[in-house]
Amino acid sequence: MATTTDLLVGFATLLHDAGVGHWAPTGVFPPGATAITTKVMPHAPARAIVLTAYTVSDTPEGHSVQGLQVRTRADGLPTDVDDLDDAIYQVLHSAQSLTLPGLGDSPPMGEGTPLGEGTTLAAVKVKKIWRQSHASLGRDDNDRWLATANYYLLIDKPTPHTR
Repeated sequence: MATTTDLLVGFATLLHDAGVGHWAPTGVFPPGATAITTKVMPHAPARAIVLTAYTVSDTPEGHSVQGLQVRTRADGLPTDVDDLDDAIYQVLHSAQSLTLPGLGDSPPMGEGTPLGEGTTLAAVKVKKIWRQSHASLGRDDNDRWLATANYYLLIDKPTPHTR
C-alpha cells in the first residue's frame, strides 16, 4: 500500500528523472539547480518545486483521488515560473498507468536526511493524473514569482477493511 511519503518521493523522482528539477532528499542542491522538495519551500535556490499531497476522496472499495499540490518559484521574468509549470504539466498531465519509482530508484539517502537512514519506500501505481487547477501567487519577499497547481491522482489505497 502506498503512503503519502511514497507518493511524494515517487513524484519528486519522476520530475528529477524528467530533467525538470533536482531532487535531493538531503536538501543540498548544486548551484543553479531547480530544487525539488516536499512540503516546505526552501530559501534557496531561487528556482524551486514543492510537492505536497492531500486526500480529495476515498471510497469504501479502496479507490482514492489524491491531490498533489505543486508550488513553484522562479526569479527573473514573470513568465519564468510559467515555463517551469509548463515543464511539470508536460510530465504529469494526462499520464496513465504510471508506476512511480520507490526509494530504491531515487538518489541515495543517508543519516540526517528528512526521511532518515534506512528508509524504504514502495513503488506507487497511479491509474491517471490530471491538472485540476493552476494559479499565480504573485511574488515572495525576495521578489521571486510564485505559482501553484493542483493535480488529481487516481490510485488504489486499500485498507484491511476494504472489500
